[in-house]
Amino acid sequence: MKILGLDLSLTETGYCCFSSKEEYYTGVIKTKLRQSSRLVFIRDEIRKIIRNFERLGEEVSLIVIEDYAMGVRGGRSFSIGELGGIIKSDLLEKDYKVILIPPTVLKKFITGSGKAEKSTMSMNLYKKYGIELTNNNEVDACCLSMFGSFYEGSCLGLPGYQKEMLCSEKITVDK
Repeated sequence: MKILGLDLSLTETGYCCFSSKEEYYTGVIKTKLRQSSRLVFIRDEIRKIIRNFERLGEEVSLIVIEDYAMGVRGGRSFSIGELGGIIKSDLLEKDYKVILIPPTVLKKFITGSGKAEKSTMSMNLYKKYGIELTNNNEVDACCLSMFGSFYEGSCLGLPGYQKEMLCSEKITVDK
């Protein structure tokens, strides 16, 4: 069982995959492409990442994507929406189970506060789980993947606020 976390971005999409062997792999998809070519490039790179992980012997059982930040304004919100739509529809067509996690739920799951800064998320990821990452997109993707691994597995030993976030009605399950 592998759980893939995706922090979608137009310029630097973060990804992290946890395996049942307690290994994790992280990285970013960087592009300077624009318009539709950028969307196709990111979709194709995510497809390659999934194929590569599946070649390691375990199927990707869940994909966790950070949902849209509702406070985002401006022209980029439409482009982010296009990217999210393309990626989600592609994954669902391939029968992957996808869940969408609002940023505030993810932050509260990792830090105890839905308003935490990126640096606090990174610090808590290191302090609680021994995972040290410096790229914010990889940090988010790793937190998403970790959320998914607890969502699919056991909640034993988790603090109350983490259990609460795993059962949040704000989580969207696509499948």
